[in-house]
Amino acid sequence: MKIKKIAYILFIFFITVESSFSQNIKQLTPAETLKEISLNVNKGNFDNAIQLMYSYVAQTETSNSERVIKVTQDIRFQLSTLLLQLERIEEASSVLTNLINSFLELILSNIFISV
Repeated sequence: MKIKKIAYILFIFFITVESSFSQNIKQLTPAETLKEISLNVNKGNFDNAIQLMYSYVAQTETSNSERVIKVTQDIRFQLSTLLLQLERIEEASSVLTNLINSFLELILSNIFISV
């Protein structure tokens, strides 16, 4: 009976910690997320950095700001590079495909705006 009680308490604890961590990531501004990405990469916390990179891209992918678009493209490239270093080839391929597609969309939209 005590084992079940301890297991239940540990389960609730880990769910609470997981939920708290997820909420912290969601509450970061794009600027804060960039800072956290840099800190995690420098510390070698690559899994956290990858999660933060995905979060940054999700936060900024609809921005029309030229500066934000450039930074988002850079983060996509850094993300794909990190994934390749960790031998997560399929995931890196997907990120690179998204990078190329978003770059092409940007070029095409600028061509049609210029004409």
